[in-house]
Amino acid sequence: MRDYILRVLGISFFTALCHFFLPDGKVRRFAAPVLGLAVTASILLPAVSLFREETAADVFLPAVENVLDTGIYARSVEEEYKKRIAAEIARQGDVTAEITLGDDFSIEGITLSGDVSPAVMLYITTELEVPRSHVEIR
Repeated sequence: MRDYILRVLGISFFTALCHFFLPDGKVRRFAAPVLGLAVTASILLPAVSLFREETAADVFLPAVENVLDTGIYARSVEEEYKKRIAAEIARQGDVTAEITLGDDFSIEGITLSGDVSPAVMLYITTELEVPRSHVEIR
């Protein structure tokens, strides 16, 4: 029971730290459900072991380690974030966007192709807060 409580507290503390260090906005919105899932899984692990011969930790923890080791989650969050930003830009006009993100998921650059209207540029510079100097038009 002591190990169970320490595991739940440890995961909860880690989740709180992640929430503290994540930048506000869209990145936090993507990461919050995954962090909540980790806390929920740590609480429910013992219940799963009641119905299986192998413990839930034997099933769940290798999968978590695999995701953390390969960075699959981080890359998928980054790609999804880029897709959503590009889709929002595309809604502003007949344009496609290629997004470059920094390590902290801030937008470092946008490459646009297509019919780049003033409305698209206004959206990028005001809503996304990307300086005009970081926008390239092909």
